Amino acid sequence: VPQTYRNLEMNYKDIVSIKKGWLFIFPTVTLKMNDSEEYKFIVFSRKRFIKLLENRTCVRPRDMV
Repeated sequence: VPQTYRNLEMNYKDIVSIKKGWLFIFPTVTLKMNDSEEYKFIVFSRKRFIKLLENRTCVRPRDMV
């Protein structure tokens, strides 16, 4: 696991956008933060995960092109 992901803390209010994508056959979610940092995660229950984020933030997901 890369050092940047260890003990990672993110505030809901700092999330600027949510993007859906794929890494080979795995569904991913990319979170873009206020400081322009992007964090990409493999999330198997992506729809549920995004729905939970939407309930916590004002951000709506955008599909990756």
